Order: sequence, then C-alpha cells, then structure tokens
Amino acid sequence: MTSALPLGQHSDREAAVIGSSPEMVRVSKLLELLPSKPRTPVLILGESGVGKRHIANALHRATYPQGELVALESSRALAQLDRIVQETASRPGGGGTTLYVHELTETPSDVQTRLLQLFRDMTEGPRAVRLVASSSRDLVNAARDGFLRHELAYRFPVVLQLPPLRERVSDIPELVAHFARSIAERFGGSGVSFSSRALARLTEYDWPGNVGELYNVVERSGLFVDRAVLDLEDLPQLSNRQSAIAFRLPPTGICLSDLEREVLVQALRITENNQTRAAALLGLTRDQMRYRMAKFGIASRESSVPPPPLASEQSGLRARKETMNSNG
Repeated sequence: MTSALPLGQHSDREAAVIGSSPEMVRVSKLLELLPSKPRTPVLILGESGVGKRHIANALHRATYPQGELVALESSRALAQLDRIVQETASRPGGGGTTLYVHELTETPSDVQTRLLQLFRDMTEGPRAVRLVASSSRDLVNAARDGFLRHELAYRFPVVLQLPPLRERVSDIPELVAHFARSIAERFGGSGVSFSSRALARLTEYDWPGNVGELYNVVERSGLFVDRAVLDLEDLPQLSNRQSAIAFRLPPTGICLSDLEREVLVQALRITENNQTRAAALLGLTRDQMRYRMAKFGIASRESSVPPPPLASEQSGLRARKETMNSNG
C-alpha cells in the first residue's frame, strides 16, 4: 500500500481536522493511525455541519490515494453495493475502495439488510474495501427507536466523535484563517484577516450550523469587502437561537409518536409543503424529513390542510352561527 502523509501534515487538510483543541487533537491522532488498518470499518458521529463528509474524504485520500471513493446514493444504493462486491471478488488491487454511507440511520431498510449481507465480502475480499459511515444519531439509540437494524449498531470497531464547533471555540481563529486563504485561492485576491473584535464576536456565537456555517460567514464577510482587515461591522447579523423549548408534559402523558408526527405536519404547513425548509425548521436534512414523512405516512396533501381552529376560535364560530340563525 502506498504510504500517505499523516492527516495533520496533508497538503490539503480538511477544515474538519483543523484545530489544536484537545477534542480535535484526539480525532487527528486516531485518524493518523487508520491508514495502516485499511479494512477496518469506521463510524463518524457528529451534528450536521461538523464535517463528517470531509473526514471521510481525508481518510480515503490518506488510505487509498490511488483508489476509488464511492458515496452511497439512495436512488441507486443497491446497484452501487453490488458493483463494489463484484469488483472486490474479481479485481484485487487497484488501490482499494472506500464506501461512504452518509447518515446510516436514515438509509432504507433494504439497503441496511444488503450492507449486513455484504459486510464480510467488503472486509475480507481479495480487494481492499473500507466501509465508512456517518451519523448524527447514536447507533444504539437509533436501533432501539427502530431507525437502524440492531446488527449494524455493533459493526464499527472505530468510532470518531466530532465535537460541535461551540465546544471547540478555541479553534475558530485557525479555522477562519484557513477559510480566508481558501476563499482567496478560489476567487482571487490576497485574502483577508479579521480584527480581534470580529474574532471575539465569532467565538461568542453558538454556531448551530457548525463548521459549515462558519465557512459561509467568512465567505459572505470577505467576498465584497476591499479592506485587508475585517471588523465587527463587516460580519453578517449573528444571533444565538433560543434552544429551550417551552413544553410541559401533562400528568396523563402523551403518545410520543403522535407528537412527532404533529410537529412534522406543522413544519410542513408553516413552509407550505417545502420539505427542505421544513427540515431546516426541525434541524433535519431533507432526506431525514422524507424518511420521517414516510415513517408516519404523511402525505403532502395532508400537510396542506389548515390546522383545526383553537378552542377560542371554535366558540367564536359557534356564536356567530347562532346569531345568524336567530336573525334568519
């Protein structure tokens, strides 16, 4: 196997592994050991936007620099899996293959079954294949809740837990500098830097979109500004979202499935059945939204029906109806 640079020294380090915080140092050290174990399945855990795809890409380049990275696509996942297994059995060598499954707990049940059937072929065939999966949910909990087959929850001996950006704010100056250089290379120019006031504001924000959101802020701030140093007024409006939910469980209890279904329907009503916007309201991806709609049998036409009137509205309607009848 061709040796590769350790990820910490890679000429194109991904933003997901940039940083000297203790959390990222642990991730980087583990990543540097994995190229020597090319068949070991790897699970990448973390919130949306922390860089799970970037980690998978960087791990592939470090392990199989001449190999193929296959990202599983839901529309043709079974065909992709069949092709990989056929090539694994018939074409040894070739630099190896990394199969990346994004959001494992959201994959259809038939794909999960096929993955279980092919696990042995992918890890023990004559051609080296590594399975890398990512998830924003704990696999054991996902299996308990019915989102994942129980056998898959225990198939990953290596787990990389990527911390959210709010838990490693000390890495923000280094990430900002990296993004500024990257944007300058893409769009031309000498790049920008940020003042201490601007950096302080960036470290105070809770970053619900994590590293991906930080990149967008750096890009929006510096793209149309001529100054070399950006200050506080050059940043877009950043306001921390209220994370607490005003909800009190009634003494009689609730049906959690019914509550989840109602929240999904309300999000679709608010966004006029725009599944992408509804998913964003709930902190989900579009694929996650579609999965839950299918799980609860929610049709688009159902979410377009206006919600039932509140009790106060119902009493008002009755009063108006009685008045009209008496006048008639």
